[in-house]
Amino acid sequence: MPNVTVRLSKEMYWRLRELSIQQGIPLERFIVSILHSALVAGVAPSQAEPAVQQAGAPVDSLPVEPEVRPVSS
Repeated sequence: MPNVTVRLSKEMYWRLRELSIQQGIPLERFIVSILHSALVAGVAPSQAEPAVQQAGAPVDSLPVEPEVRPVSS
């Protein structure tokens, strides 16, 4: 899997973090699942609000890079 850098605003970071905690999913897996859902749906990540809401989909089958660090803005 290629390395991908995702830049998030502080507001979006905390929003995604809160949603990941609510669903009991580590933040990195949650972000990967959102990006995966957006790619499958064929929408740009900036238009992926419905994908965020469905991000609790099976994420265990999605690969995650072992070293994912939040990007500060």
